[in-house]
Amino acid sequence: MERLGERLGEPDLQIHDIAADTFASRRQIQRVMEEQDTTFRAELAKIRMDRAAELLASTTLPVREVAARVGYRQPAQFAKAFRLRHGSAPSAYRGEHGHGHRNGYGLVRSTAA
Repeated sequence: MERLGERLGEPDLQIHDIAADTFASRRQIQRVMEEQDTTFRAELAKIRMDRAAELLASTTLPVREVAARVGYRQPAQFAKAFRLRHGSAPSAYRGEHGHGHRNGYGLVRSTAA
């Protein structure tokens, strides 16, 4: 489902949008998802949260910007979904997995030159 990854920043993304992009029917996409023992919504959520984890670990983007880039309008909704998938808040995840360090003001600064 490459198209999901390409369009995950769209908050209102629906299965019919992907169907139109891929010239497939909605039912065809549902069948593929069923064969993979998942649903469109579950796969979209997984891809969004995995991409969010990548962004948190590899950038210094504010959490609200990460949320927007993966299709969440409300940072609180994003934080809840992220915590369910990854077991920690986005900021805590960044602290554990990020390539930067926190200065005395809580800001993440890259350690790369």
